[in-house]
Amino acid sequence: YRPARIGPDEAPITASLAADVPFGTDKIGMATVSRMLTGSRAIPVALVREGRLVFANSAFKILFRAGADIAGMAVTDLIAPRRQAAMRRLLSDPAETPLTFQGQAVRLDGSSFDLELLVARETLDGVAMLCMFAADVSWRRLFERQMSDLAFTDTLTGLPNRARVLDRLRDAIVEARSSSSGLAVFIADLDGLKRVND
Repeated sequence: YRPARIGPDEAPITASLAADVPFGTDKIGMATVSRMLTGSRAIPVALVREGRLVFANSAFKILFRAGADIAGMAVTDLIAPRRQAAMRRLLSDPAETPLTFQGQAVRLDGSSFDLELLVARETLDGVAMLCMFAADVSWRRLFERQMSDLAFTDTLTGLPNRARVLDRLRDAIVEARSSSSGLAVFIADLDGLKRVND
C-alpha cells in the first residue's frame, strides 16, 4: 500500500485519516480503514481536486477499465457528453454533501454504463477534495424499465394496455385544452376476440 501523493510537498493524502476512532467497544485505526478503502476491489472510490482525479482505488479503475493513466483525468471525461454539464455543476456546487449524481458514464474503452456517484466534500491534509463512491447501476435501470414495461404493456401482445392508453389519453386531453385544439378518439371493438385469445 502506497498512498497517493499530491502537491509540491508530496504529503500523503491519507495522513489526516491516521487517528484512531472508537467503533463499538474496540478501536479501529483510521489508517486501517483508509488502507481497506484504497485497496478495495469491491468499493470504487476516487478523490477529486479541482475537477481532476488525484486518486482512484483498484475498484474504481476496474469499473472504468482504466490503469494508472486515470490519475489527472478530468472527472467530466468519464461522463457521457449529455450529462457533462450536470457534472460540472455538481463539482462547482458549494452545497452541503453528500450529493448524488446519476447518468451515463463512459469507460476508457468506449463502452458506457449507468453510473451513480455519491459525492462528499472532505478536507484531507488541509486540501479541499471531493470523495466519490461509484456504482454501476445498469442492472437497476434495466429492472426499472422492465417493471415499467410490465405495468403499461400487455404481456401477450406487447401492445399498450389499458393503463397506458388512459395515461396517454389524459396527456392528450391536457395538451388539447392548453393549445385550444381538437382531439378525436377512435375506439374499435372486435367481436369474438376472447375466443381467439383463449
